[in-house]
Amino acid sequence: MIQFVKKCDRWILAMGILFYTSGAVARYMGLNHVVFSFLSGAGCGMLLVATISLFIRFRSPQQAQQQEIEQRDERNIQIRLLAGNTTFLATLPVLFVLAVVFLILGYDLAAILTIFALAAPVLIFSIALVYYNKKM
Repeated sequence: MIQFVKKCDRWILAMGILFYTSGAVARYMGLNHVVFSFLSGAGCGMLLVATISLFIRFRSPQQAQQQEIEQRDERNIQIRLLAGNTTFLATLPVLFVLAVVFLILGYDLAAILTIFALAAPVLIFSIALVYYNKKM
């Protein structure tokens, strides 16, 4: 598990560097678009998260082992599953309301994209449900 987390931290660090530099280069070239500002901000956030995570891991291996033990605890696994399920179910009405608002405002493309964003997790959830019911 720790190896996987280390790889994720490194990927987040690499993506943060990529996002931040692409936003900074675009800004330097004079492109003042919201996307580039978003990329710079997201990249900076990813850099911060990955740096703190790597710092904690390398500074305190005992703390990293304790976190791994807590992640494997059955009670914590169940809590994460319930929290994820609640988040999923709360996100669906939010996306539906957003799609309706976009339709009312006349943003047809945004509404269609939001409807696809609403349908994708439902479809993935349904496929995963069938798969895990057959597997278990």
